Amino acid sequence: MSEHDLSLPSLTPPAARLAVLRQAEDAAGCCRQPVRLRGWKREHDPATGEVIAAVDSSDQPGGYLLIPCGNRREQVCPPCSKLYKGDTYQVLIAGLRGGHGIPEDVASHPAVFATLTAPSFGPVHRGPRRPGGQPPQCRPRRGRPLCEHGMPMSCGQRHEHGDPAIGQPLCSKCFDYAGAVLFNASVPALRDQTTQETRRQLAATLGLSQQSLRRHLRVSFGKVIEYQRRGLVHVHAVIRADRPGGAADPAPPWAGTRLLRGAVLAAVTTPAITLPHPADPAAVITLAWGSQADVRVVRRDIDGELDDHKVAAYVATYAVKGTEQTGGIPVPIRRLSDLDDWKATGHVRRLITACWQLSHRDEYQSLRLARWAHQLGYRGWFSTRSRRYSVTLSG
Repeated sequence: MSEHDLSLPSLTPPAARLAVLRQAEDAAGCCRQPVRLRGWKREHDPATGEVIAAVDSSDQPGGYLLIPCGNRREQVCPPCSKLYKGDTYQVLIAGLRGGHGIPEDVASHPAVFATLTAPSFGPVHRGPRRPGGQPPQCRPRRGRPLCEHGMPMSCGQRHEHGDPAIGQPLCSKCFDYAGAVLFNASVPALRDQTTQETRRQLAATLGLSQQSLRRHLRVSFGKVIEYQRRGLVHVHAVIRADRPGGAADPAPPWAGTRLLRGAVLAAVTTPAITLPHPADPAAVITLAWGSQADVRVVRRDIDGELDDHKVAAYVATYAVKGTEQTGGIPVPIRRLSDLDDWKATGHVRRLITACWQLSHRDEYQSLRLARWAHQLGYRGWFSTRSRRYSVTLSG
């Protein structure tokens, strides 16, 4: 029986099929690939020993229990990802507005919304700058110059949203695929460095040591990773200033949004990861955030501004995305030839191939590029939060 086959040959249809479908809908929440369990569970009253709840897979249609797979990716299981998206929104909005045990006074804490992007690894086709907006000319250039491989380095078209050309390199031979996947693999370290540097910048601005800062101020955050159409990841982060107690401890009066925003903007220019150069073992490649960092103050209930609801909804949307925006694949591969089973774009194939080739080199073994080739080298969590930011997904 296949993983998605809910038919039961040993029972009489259509009543059997109806029973299984009802079980999938009620117990597994219409999950596309529910987990099948066999066994039993009893709950007893600790005082009397009386059985107060019991469940047995043998009493269920087909002799097993169905529970949701819990996969966060919209491409893999839309019902489970919809639930995950809603839960992520609640975690984020609670850290900005309160609720779920977080006091409403947290809305008075300074908060900013930061977007950290990847640098350029080669020119790609560009689409609309915002959803529903008029797309500009892609890359207009006088004289229509050619690259060293004879490919045009200009494009006068206006690529509408959904155009498959968006994110594809103007010249695949000019695009630095090795550098791109090494950047993706370095994002977790860059993200951690940025968090530490934000605290250091705050301490320097206030004339305090970092140890003294921890006695007066805490930086809390919720972060989500997004894949751009060019296959590079960038980070969306909600960053909040508290006293050491966290969400229930209002920030000091001197810790305003101007101070927090300035510290974050200064922090994103410092982090850098140095690795052996993929083309020259005697040289190194330095990987850092792109120059287009965007840090904006989060407002509360102000029409036309970047308010807390818009921020939480925007970030939660990307918590359920994977590489599908780039034309990627949703599962790991065991060998490079497995790519033939998927309709990946040529650009994604080259990124995955770069991961696979670099994974065989000793200097990149710690990055586990083959294991994370389907994620184009990125190997971290897609959604993270600091301990004192808000509630947990299970809370």
